[in-house]
This record gives sequence, structure tokens and C-alpha cells, in this order.
Amino acid sequence: TLSANNTYAGTTTVSQGLLKVNGSVGSVTVSGGGSLLVDSGGIVGSTTVGGGTLLVSGTAGATTVNSGTATVNSGGTIGSTTINGSLLSVNGSAGDVIVNTGGTLGGSGSVQGLTLNGGTVAPGNSPGLLTAYELNGSNGTFQFQLGAPTTRGTTYDAINVTTLLTLGAN
Repeated sequence: TLSANNTYAGTTTVSQGLLKVNGSVGSVTVSGGGSLLVDSGGIVGSTTVGGGTLLVSGTAGATTVNSGTATVNSGGTIGSTTINGSLLSVNGSAGDVIVNTGGTLGGSGSVQGLTLNGGTVAPGNSPGLLTAYELNGSNGTFQFQLGAPTTRGTTYDAINVTTLLTLGAN
């Protein structure tokens, strides 16, 4: 555990066990059976997930998800993110998100710009509403859970695009 008022500016690799951050860390790589928990009030400069688990309730900078699982909890924030594989669930907020082939973005939070580059967006947490300031879905897949058409984000998945939506012509 890296507690409040403690700072480590270097690079940390978590390959087994749990690193719980209440203070601040420069950059962290999570691999294998490792887990990183960024608590409320905790700050991580940048994160690479190459296996293992990332849970963010505080603040994480630029994030790359190659494999493993990553979740931004309600109240948590991450910066610009690239998903190359596996799943990122955003239930808090994220900066610009690029979802490459093999990656999936889910959750019921908000993202700035969302670009599908061969990847998938699957809004919600069975079901839910994902909000994007801008969405470029011209090169990707949408996966929705459908139910009774009563309430967006409650009985069926939905995406709320607040500014600009771009879709392909297929």
C-alpha cells in the first residue's frame, strides 16, 4: 500500500499480488496475476495493463489495456486510453478512448472521444448507458443488450453521443 502523502515518481511493475495506491505513483505496469487498485484520492501517472487487473476509483493518467481487465469505478477518472485487447469498463470518466481490434469498451460512464479502430463498444453493465462527447464508429462493432423498450440504459443498452457521431456507410 502506498498511503496518502507518499509519492513514488518511478516506474513500478506489479506481476503478482496487489498494489493499493492512496498516494501517487509515476507509472505502473500490471502483468500476470498482479492487481493495481487506485483508491479514491490516489493518483497514477500512467498505466499499462498486460494481464492482471486494474481498478480505478481515483485518478489514472494515460492507460493502455493489452490484456487482463480494467475497470474505472463511479467517481474514478482515467486519461486518454488505448484498448488493444480485453475489456475496459468505464463507469466513471475517461479521456479519449481508442478501441483497436480485439478490444472492447463497456460500462455506464462517460468518455470524451471514442474511436473504434476495429474494436467493439458494448455499453452498459448488463444493461447500461454509455455517454461519449464524440463517437467515430465507422470502423468497429456495436454490441447491445436489448430488452423491453421502456427506459434507455435501464432495460436496454444505449449510447448517448452529445456532439458528433460518425458511422460507416456499410
